[in-house]
Amino acid sequence: MIGRGENINFIKEKLKKNQKLQDAIAENPDTYKFTMITSNVISENLNINKKVKDKDLINISSQSEGYKFKYKDNLPIYEFITSKNNFELKFNNSDFIVPGSNGVAKYKIEEHLWSLRGACKKNDKWGKSKRENLVEPVITDETLTLKFFEDTKLKWGYRWFMLANVYTARNGSSTQDEFKDWDLTDSDAANHMQSDPKLFKTLNLMNIIEMIDDVANEEFKPTLVASVALNFELEK
Repeated sequence: MIGRGENINFIKEKLKKNQKLQDAIAENPDTYKFTMITSNVISENLNINKKVKDKDLINISSQSEGYKFKYKDNLPIYEFITSKNNFELKFNNSDFIVPGSNGVAKYKIEEHLWSLRGACKKNDKWGKSKRENLVEPVITDETLTLKFFEDTKLKWGYRWFMLANVYTARNGSSTQDEFKDWDLTDSDAANHMQSDPKLFKTLNLMNIIEMIDDVANEEFKPTLVASVALNFELEK
C-alpha cells in the first residue's frame, strides 16, 4: 500500500477487524502480507515524549557511583563516574519506526565531544574535540544499538561530555525481502501455471516494488530520531 502513514494504518486496522479475512488468513498465513512504502519511516522523535529511558544505557548500572539521569530541554542526559571507556545505548525499533514500513538501513550520527581536566567547576572552559567516528550504530530487526568509543581511547582523570544526534541516512529494503517469494519472473511464468497453483504469484513484482522504492528514496530526507548526552568522569 502507498500513501500517508495514518491512512494506511487506518486501512490496516480495518482489515484486522474483518473476521472473514482473518479466518482465511488463519487457515493459510501465506495468503496475506502487508507492508508500507514511505519516504519517512520514523513515527516520532524519541525525545519529544521522553521515550529515552535510564535503562537504555545498558552497560552502566543506575546504582553506580555518581549516576544521574535527567532531561534538560527535552535532551536526556546520563551522568556517571566510571572506569569503563565504552558504552552502549539500545532502543527498540518499535518505539520510533512506523510498523510495517521498509525500516532503516543506515543511520548518520552527528557527534560533539568536549573534555575537562579534573573536577567540574562553574566557570571552567571545556575543550572541544576534533575526533570523529566516535559512535557506531548497530542495526537489527528489533533494535538500534549505539556503541560509544569502541575504537577511541579517552584520557583518564578527565570529565567528558558527549552529544550524539541520530539521523536516518537511508531507508531499508524490508519490503523487497518480505515479498520476494511472491515474485514471478517472465522465465518462470509458464512453469508456474503448469504446476496448477492454488495461489498465483505476481509477474515482475520485484520490479514494481523497486520502482516504488526508488520514488520513496527520491523523496527521502534525513530525520532526527533522537539526541542523547553522556556526561561522565573517567577514572582508573
